[in-house]
Amino acid sequence: MANLIAVEVVTPEETVWTGFAEIVIARGADGELGVLRLHAPLITYLMDGPLLIRHPENGDVIINARRGFLEVKPERVTVLASEATVATPER
Repeated sequence: MANLIAVEVVTPEETVWTGFAEIVIARGADGELGVLRLHAPLITYLMDGPLLIRHPENGDVIINARRGFLEVKPERVTVLASEATVATPER
């Protein structure tokens, strides 16, 4: 798991998803954002819409998130959303 980044998606009520990803793709305030391990730290407003969490062995997880923030650190991505649900990826 040397190239994976830790990911946590939380709402005020619960932890929606936690695990590791090869890349996290989200829509931030300035457009679509792809986050890999060792990404520069940042905090941005999270736009409503899908959040893609890609794991090389376990496949994709898609989370529908609303109103929140995305915090990126070199080894971790934290999504703080007012609402979030895990969606079934289309195949």
